Amino acid sequence: LINYFFALVKRKEKLNEKLENIREDSEEKPFEIDTPYLSKADKELLRCVGVNSFCMIRFLRFGFDVTFYFSLVSLVVLLPLYISGNTEEGISGNRFDYFTLTINNLRRGSPKLWGPWAFAILFYSYVLRRLSFEWLIFHHARLEFLANGDFDAAQNDDLESIHQFRNTCFVQQIPPVHRSDKDLYEFFESLFPGQIVRAEVLLNAKLLTNIINERQ
Repeated sequence: LINYFFALVKRKEKLNEKLENIREDSEEKPFEIDTPYLSKADKELLRCVGVNSFCMIRFLRFGFDVTFYFSLVSLVVLLPLYISGNTEEGISGNRFDYFTLTINNLRRGSPKLWGPWAFAILFYSYVLRRLSFEWLIFHHARLEFLANGDFDAAQNDDLESIHQFRNTCFVQQIPPVHRSDKDLYEFFESLFPGQIVRAEVLLNAKLLTNIINERQ
């Protein structure tokens, strides 16, 4: 928790400077997501569904891209290569069984082993490159969300609400000794003197609500 707030304070000035440039004419210009590496269609999708749903869609797309296309390549390249090991007196010999379709069908030292090796290098290079690319997209989209909120907030809320959104943190699992507005404020004020405007504790009244419903 403390590390999170320290990181937040360090980024505060940088984010606010960036936001002033992005939102200088926010009342006149439409809200645009300043996220690089995305096509126009992806930016529109991100604007419509939000960061969480967009990241889930990107994850599903990532899983499809790294499995489907390479599976087709393996069917065209690797399987015929493994089956051809029968001519080299591999494990299967002249039979056709399960091992005929695996790398075990290639004899040790066969030059055909370079095929699976090259395929593995290509596959893992692509996966690592895509992971790096997806991380950059998530990083920029998340920062933009933390700074500006969602599309509805940018269009409908007043400037004061947007300012509060940019500078508000939600804290959970508060120790019992700090479960009051005053104690919570004093705790964070001691960590960040002069940087805390206010602190409010929202009580979970679900148990009380259930008891009242039972009595009624």
